[in-house]
Amino acid sequence: SMVKLRANSRQYHRYFRLLDDLSAIRWTPTTKKTSKAQLMIEQIKEIRTGKNCESLRHKDFPTSYNEERIFSILYGDSYDSLDLIANSPEEANIWVTGLNALIGASKDAPDAVEDRQTMRETWLKEMFEKASKDSSGGFIDQSTCIKLIKRLDSQVAMDRVKQKLQEFDMGKTDGCRGRIDSQEFIDMFKEIATRPEIYF
Repeated sequence: SMVKLRANSRQYHRYFRLLDDLSAIRWTPTTKKTSKAQLMIEQIKEIRTGKNCESLRHKDFPTSYNEERIFSILYGDSYDSLDLIANSPEEANIWVTGLNALIGASKDAPDAVEDRQTMRETWLKEMFEKASKDSSGGFIDQSTCIKLIKRLDSQVAMDRVKQKLQEFDMGKTDGCRGRIDSQEFIDMFKEIATRPEIYF
């Protein structure tokens, strides 16, 4: 969940998710119709973070929040703003990175189903690269892989993740066991995601 910040600085805790076809962000609970409690990716103009967010300049904004947890989604012809506070800088970074990847891809080919899949894989690859930046050879270990999958899909069954990791290891030589590369991670995530949505 994240905090949805209104113009009057009122705060609302909401669960945000990206639809499986990567076409929109939806949030719950809401008193609005479902169609009103969502934002189409094609409407998004820009993502701003930290001090660049208009909400941070509001006189009533609570100063107790770490600015690295805050980001704004600007959308529509009027550049309306959806201001959000993530639970951690890491969670905010996942959202910002993923949304920027989706925005770039949707501008190129917003209607093609195959490009939706490319958008998903681009996002997953970027998440993997961030997780593997401190490792050598572009690999992550199994512990890091489990943590990353849990962050991206909080509902995934850890037993399935561990089982899939064991299956991957069975086909590897001794020197490569216990390590996951980018394509293996992408294939694994797409296979074990348990819900018809991708959760950031």
